[in-house]
Amino acid sequence: MWGSSSGVSGSLHSQTEKNIFYLDMNEVVCDEEGNLKSSLTFDDIHLYGSKYGIWVDYLKENGI
Repeated sequence: MWGSSSGVSGSLHSQTEKNIFYLDMNEVVCDEEGNLKSSLTFDDIHLYGSKYGIWVDYLKENGI
């Protein structure tokens, strides 16, 4: 589910002339099957609040 980015990335890639970009954070929060890593989630959808630092670190290194 999470590993499939064809819908979102496809629509965003088509908007490049508008300077829209995305960061694929799946590499840091998903397992090899594209699901959220079980150590990061309590319901397979949402991250534990204590795990949002992973996103912050990823953004600092790759985006902002």
